[in-house]
Amino acid sequence: MVFASLFALALLPQAATVPKKAEGEKVTLARRLKVGERLSYIVKAAYTNEEKSGDVLTFVPSDQEVRYNFTLDTLREKGDGIVEAYYLRPTMTVTIGDTGESGPVSKVQKINQRVRLTLAPNNELLDIKDETPKPPKKPGGNASLRLNRQAEGVVLSVIGEYIGEISRLSFFIGPFDSSLDLAPRLPNEAVKPGDTWKRTVGYAPQKTKGDGAKMATQRLDYTFRYDGLMQSRGKKVQRVSANLNLKTDLAAFGRQLGASLGDSIINKCPVTLDATIEYDLDPVNFQTLRAVANSSNSYQIYLRDRPTPIQEGRARGTTTLSLLSRGPTPAGATTVKKGG
Repeated sequence: MVFASLFALALLPQAATVPKKAEGEKVTLARRLKVGERLSYIVKAAYTNEEKSGDVLTFVPSDQEVRYNFTLDTLREKGDGIVEAYYLRPTMTVTIGDTGESGPVSKVQKINQRVRLTLAPNNELLDIKDETPKPPKKPGGNASLRLNRQAEGVVLSVIGEYIGEISRLSFFIGPFDSSLDLAPRLPNEAVKPGDTWKRTVGYAPQKTKGDGAKMATQRLDYTFRYDGLMQSRGKKVQRVSANLNLKTDLAAFGRQLGASLGDSIINKCPVTLDATIEYDLDPVNFQTLRAVANSSNSYQIYLRDRPTPIQEGRARGTTTLSLLSRGPTPAGATTVKKGG
């Protein structure tokens, strides 16, 4: 099983004039996209995962980098700042670091992701039409969680599902709700520096407040904060930051879900996730110029009558999104060709 996290890059200079605002004056953060314009981005995620199992005393590290380019073409306006846009991600390059047996190895995955979006000014997705060509299904199970076969059944299902959710949130390169590609989610009201708002990015088991050890599936919310107009990398930007923190025990939640888990060999499974993100927005049209996400996470799986974990993992990393260019949408670029 692999967890994740992320790294950096630079941007283009902005020629537009920044509107002057009085100190403490509220600002409406609403992204404006221009019909016929293409935004080109690059995303890089670099992370180190460490795992050990059984009686092994040392963690075995593995480094991985994921890199991809994507474009966002604005097709037409639909009123109130809402636009129809086209998202294209042709490939994704995955590089596995030095393993001791060989040097770094890179593999280009042709994913040809094509998605028609209806996007609100606050970056909320109002509608999604996936036009990505569907590859033939390949046989095989889910290898995201490497547990011993004795932990099959409901326990594996519950623990695997939620550790997978934590992993997804740590990568910042997955679905639109947790990736940096269409972030950040902006507030619906005008804000001043220091104001905060929340957006749900996933779900995980957490203890219910004021109800003893009872647990329930609760929302995982990013807390966003408007930090104001500032200098970043030699230019003025509107800065928005976000954080997410999770500390829970998946085994306790599993035991609550069904009596069949009462006889489980899994005694406890503490999981943590800490993530912070900084977004630099264009001070005129509030398009995302750059975003840097840092995260760390961990998990431990304890068996009954065993004081040390049978398996544990931890990961840390950085993911960076950078705007490469703005320009006109190429002719025919958003037309889906037959056969993909």
